[in-house]
Amino acid sequence: MWRCYNQLEPQWLETLDPETLPVACQLAGTMIKLLVLDTAFPDNMLASDFDGCPLCDDLPPVLFSSDPSLPKAKGIPFSSALLVEHRDALNRVVLQGVRELPFSSDLLQLTREDVAEGFMRGPLPIGEVDLSRINITRRIPVRELRSKGWRTRPADHATESMINDATRPSDRVRHDNIDVLVRVLVTFVSACTPAMMWKRDNSKAFKRCPIKAAHLMSSWVAFRADGQLRLAQHLGMP
Repeated sequence: MWRCYNQLEPQWLETLDPETLPVACQLAGTMIKLLVLDTAFPDNMLASDFDGCPLCDDLPPVLFSSDPSLPKAKGIPFSSALLVEHRDALNRVVLQGVRELPFSSDLLQLTREDVAEGFMRGPLPIGEVDLSRINITRRIPVRELRSKGWRTRPADHATESMINDATRPSDRVRHDNIDVLVRVLVTFVSACTPAMMWKRDNSKAFKRCPIKAAHLMSSWVAFRADGQLRLAQHLGMP
């Protein structure tokens, strides 16, 4: 499989939009495709999802890990086409709300870190970007207390920019809860088998998935830091 991967990975990267390459080249997408097909993983759509994930419009079904109940219908039927049609008005509303807030300087640093890792493009002064070709979302600094202390987390106001309204899930995601974990541990104890618990976390997991090329026009964010209005673009899923 490794030899097949080495042969196919360059061919796969050549088929992708050049703008998504900074993210896709870190992904080992061909290996994921081979593993999905080789293991008969129930969600075989994963074999194509890593070519680019949709940011809006109809999202693919979650399938085997979904709740049978349908998601609540949205009141406003919106789409990427309407984002383009109303782009000027939406961008005007978003930009009018951009203010320099406490910890906005952290947004600049966090954005630069994502750019260095290939997950974003920018940050750019607003004068260097053609606003008629993009949809903008306002980026806000959110403070949260973690085990290591206070940190700033960037939050993109995708409701204000109507990106959320243009995104339509086809089913509900179902997550295992703490009751499932308890049942697993009880099973181990009943079998007189010691159980060791551990946790692993994929760092910046969503950002490692490239955005579908056709939706990159809607992945721009705006924030003000150090007295300057700046724009940046997500290349990986926010």
